[in-house]
Amino acid sequence: TFFNELEKAKLTPGFLTASFIKKKPLVVFFNYFLKFIILLPIYIFGLFTNYLPYILPYKVFKILGIDIAYKAPIQMIVGLFTFPLFYAFEVFLFREFISRDFNFTLLFLLTLPISGYVTMYYWLIIRRFIRVVRYYFFIKPSKKKELITLRDILLKHLENAKSIYLSKSAGEINL
Repeated sequence: TFFNELEKAKLTPGFLTASFIKKKPLVVFFNYFLKFIILLPIYIFGLFTNYLPYILPYKVFKILGIDIAYKAPIQMIVGLFTFPLFYAFEVFLFREFISRDFNFTLLFLLTLPISGYVTMYYWLIIRRFIRVVRYYFFIKPSKKKELITLRDILLKHLENAKSIYLSKSAGEINL
């Protein structure tokens, strides 16, 4: 019930931790705002330089129509080809139109995967921020209390199950 209710509210269990509940909304929003502002240029650069090699493995998987169990291996194999080829093409374009200097080219090449990771992180921040806005502005306080109650009941049941398991395990060891 707890996880179904969380899913309906489009939240994660992290919203119900004591550390998150104690945070002031203004501090949470300011933290997100800083991340958005500081990482935005890297996000745009990473999106521009990494989107095609990132999305191509997914598109290839979709086109092949293979069973979902093979998604990760197929995407990994395709990604092993698309990223180096695309990065080589970008380096070629950089050397042709921006600078032929080896140091700048090397710096550009190093920024490609780093900006890709920052872009993925930025996208995760956006998705988390949407959930934070939903939590603070669209989830009623009564629903928050209900979720916390369900969480506490679930944790109590888990503790009981742990105690039973440990007592039975200890009993088997003493035999």
